[in-house]
Amino acid sequence: KGIIQESKQESGDWSDEIEEIINSLSAGEGTDEIAIAEDGTINQSRLQESKNLSRKTARLFERRLRQLNKDKVLRNKERGEFDSRALIPAERGSTRTFKKTKKGKEKNYSCMIVLDRSGSMRDDIEDVELAAGAVAWGLEENGVDTCILDTESSMTTLSKPFGTKTDSFKQKVFAGRCGGGTPLQHTVDFARQRMKRGEGEYPFMIIITDGGVHGLKEFKSHVDDANFPVLGFYIGTTKEHVEDQLTLYDRAVVCDQSEDVSKKLMNLINSVMF
Repeated sequence: KGIIQESKQESGDWSDEIEEIINSLSAGEGTDEIAIAEDGTINQSRLQESKNLSRKTARLFERRLRQLNKDKVLRNKERGEFDSRALIPAERGSTRTFKKTKKGKEKNYSCMIVLDRSGSMRDDIEDVELAAGAVAWGLEENGVDTCILDTESSMTTLSKPFGTKTDSFKQKVFAGRCGGGTPLQHTVDFARQRMKRGEGEYPFMIIITDGGVHGLKEFKSHVDDANFPVLGFYIGTTKEHVEDQLTLYDRAVVCDQSEDVSKKLMNLINSVMF
């Protein structure tokens, strides 16, 4: 109940979200480990860099969504509209000289972004926040509902609920917060339950971490229970160190130090937009 009161003091417009979260959880495990992310001092240059980058991510996502929504021409059909490309096969007596147009379907996505803010992420958290912010803004520009959860101080913290804009929560998203362990198995279970709050018909989850996940067996069971893609994005580590963890996800990649974090993250997201 203290969590509800705190949310009303901080931001009354989403206290109902916090109350619904607590009521939706089964009594016991994880309930006392959920908190509202604290506001922090924003690095304005990093914030502006993330906003600038978000214009690029918005364009990339827009292009990808336009490709997905585009009508598709199915050729070599026995019925339909005559295909002018099939003149030679028609002269040879082929009956598969028609085409049909399959109308593109506009898909609505929702995205849960889970950030590992454990103590070991301290050297990489600025890059993570920059990329996560740019991706969240870019997705929002294309109508994708987003939520941001953290694992911080060995518990789950809510930085940005579904149905809100990242700009309204920048003091939480860009606060540079780090500390504690990595109980991602609880955060992922919580995130899986919260996904229904997203407005999109096609949900997916991204987990950004450096590894060191506690309770791998439990973590994997929560990923398997999800009826949507769960992606892993590893930073601040090497493939050799986390190779045994990559199979925990529907798809996972490791971002090397020489690679562009935001670009690799966008490519990973585009791979599940189908």
